[in-house]
Amino acid sequence: MATTKTTTLSLPRPLVNKIITHAQHHEQQQTCGLISQDKNQHLFFQPLPASTAATGCFTTDNAAFKLLHTDLAEKHQTLLAWVFSAEKNSSTAKINDNRFPQDQCYYLITSLDTKGVIDIQAYYRDANDLHKVTLLLS
Repeated sequence: MATTKTTTLSLPRPLVNKIITHAQHHEQQQTCGLISQDKNQHLFFQPLPASTAATGCFTTDNAAFKLLHTDLAEKHQTLLAWVFSAEKNSSTAKINDNRFPQDQCYYLITSLDTKGVIDIQAYYRDANDLHKVTLLLS
C-alpha cells in the first residue's frame, strides 16, 4: 500500500475484488467493512455484519464499532479505511456527514446503483477537510 500526500491510495487488486464481491453479494442492502494494515503493510478487508449497516456503519457509540477497534488492537493492526455502500444518488461526500466520523482515515464508497459494474469512490478525511482521492489498483 502506498499513499502520496493523501491524494492517491493504492490497493492490491485482490483486496479490491473482496470488497466488490462483498458488495455484490449484498446488493439489496447497505454493506460496511474496513481495511486494516499490520506493521509490515499487509492489508486486510473485514466485512461488518449486516445489522451494523442497518444501524449506521460508523456510529461511534455502536458496539460493533468499538469491538472492531479492540479486535484491531489485539491483532496489532491499524485502521486504514472504512468501506461502505451507498445508492449512487447519495454517494456525495460532505464533511458534516455522519458517515465520516474518523479523522485521518480513508473512506471507500461502493455504488449500489450500477448494473454489472461496481463504482468505488475514495475519500480522505483530515481534520475538517474531506477530499476525494485517486484509487489505484496494484
